Amino acid sequence: MPFDALILRQLTREWQNTLVGTQWTQASLEPGRVRLRTSTKSGSDLLIVLTPGLARIHQVPSQARKDREKKRSLPTFFDLLLPAEIVRVQAVPWERIVHFELEQEDDLGSTRTRTLIVELAGHLTNLILVNQDKVVVDALKRVSPSSQGRTVFPGHVYTPPPALKDPCQSRDPKDLPPLARRRLGEVGEGFWQTLCHDYAQASFGSYHLQNDKEQDVWVYPLAGFHAVPIVDLDASLDRVFTEKERQLYELGQRKQYVARLTDHILHLESRLQEWKQWMEDDGELDRELGDLWLAHQHQFRTGLPPRPIVVESFSQPGRQVLLRLDEGRRPHEMAEQAYRRYKKAKSRQQVARRLVGQVQGTLASQTLELQRVQSGEMAPQEIAERLSKATLTSMPGASASDPGDKVPYRRFTSQHGYAIWVGRSRDENQSLTFRRARPDDMWFHAKQVPGSHVILFCGKSDPPLEDLLDAADLAVFYSSAQHSSMVPVDYTRRKFVRKRPHAEPGQVLYGQEKTLYITPDSDRLKRLGAVRERLGDLP
Repeated sequence: MPFDALILRQLTREWQNTLVGTQWTQASLEPGRVRLRTSTKSGSDLLIVLTPGLARIHQVPSQARKDREKKRSLPTFFDLLLPAEIVRVQAVPWERIVHFELEQEDDLGSTRTRTLIVELAGHLTNLILVNQDKVVVDALKRVSPSSQGRTVFPGHVYTPPPALKDPCQSRDPKDLPPLARRRLGEVGEGFWQTLCHDYAQASFGSYHLQNDKEQDVWVYPLAGFHAVPIVDLDASLDRVFTEKERQLYELGQRKQYVARLTDHILHLESRLQEWKQWMEDDGELDRELGDLWLAHQHQFRTGLPPRPIVVESFSQPGRQVLLRLDEGRRPHEMAEQAYRRYKKAKSRQQVARRLVGQVQGTLASQTLELQRVQSGEMAPQEIAERLSKATLTSMPGASASDPGDKVPYRRFTSQHGYAIWVGRSRDENQSLTFRRARPDDMWFHAKQVPGSHVILFCGKSDPPLEDLLDAADLAVFYSSAQHSSMVPVDYTRRKFVRKRPHAEPGQVLYGQEKTLYITPDSDRLKRLGAVRERLGDLP
């Protein structure tokens, strides 16, 4: 339920008695909110929340400022606003807009009048300071004349948002705030007279509304809620909205943890399927193929054009095997190639046997944890702790050899400490480039050959050449050109990379690129840990 025009009308009536004659002396700017210190005996701040869905304005007890917070620089907007004495408070009829008429001393000691306009309008929420001629002095969020929509810029005349219709004149329920429309449905047509009288006289009540599912503060009771009259509207708003913010924060953390767990489970399932395929492939066909090449190498005479031959399998009589000599190769080289594939298959089979059981256990526990989170069984504090631990292993810069790091992407650290992430598949390339990388991080790819997307997490900094070479070497190593020399590697800022329209995941277009020519450096790859990871192909 939103902070609406009726609540604001009630607040401004009270502020006319409590704030007029006081001064704003200090300001603090926090994420999504502004606090203005008010010189009242009780010591209070005027809190203005700019967050969409939670936008509001009310008084709260003053907070003790730390010295470093006092010295922290604020936008020049507050230098123009403070100090100021509040002369008048007025809400714009049926709008979530309030005007604070202020008096300030200029540089010559003369008094001048200005108005602080607080607009609570979702994403357009703003604080605007205007002079007596309604010309904008400054705004917390400036909107230049070149931007679309309403201009809010110093030196330009203030233009208010399009006015809403007065429901007391139109008698159209659509013109009412949502809660008033609901109250009209409960009470009937007689509610119009009560509402319009109370609004004209600014004589609303204040009620704390609560049921089993939610709570709120409003100016009338509502059916389905236990309504308790309240005396301090500001304090009640602070309590209720603080609770709403806590619930939204916990909901956001729950969603974030569900997303992390889901990504992790999908990654484990993918690797588990791959390792099961490794376990099924014992490489015996490649070993036999090597034996066949050596046994029949005499049939490929030197100096004659190579012709494929068909031979019979040693292990399966009756099965025919085609031996076709690759251009530029000899039979013993074809045999060596087959034996290498056999050894690699055996190595993979050993790795898979060692890891499958572990991963199955991890997958089962992660699936159970996901069910606990989705069902609401896991407490918010436990989610926060788990999410904090998960964040430590998924942050850029995490070690690729960390046994706790089971999240997607290959991970390395450059010579000067930058994190380098490498995609393992088309989907991971897509996710790494367009979901994980920041706009100013460096993107690498071996030019015009299939390969992994590589991200150097450097932000807006200009990394040294050695770090660029680290990332470029990895881009070549994890590409189809890994056995070539002088491989061109393009790199550019991530913001200059875009998806190729109607293409497969991972296919991109990019601009403003530079090119490095890389011959894979085994010493560099060993330092990064890529060679060791490649041989074992561990997660």
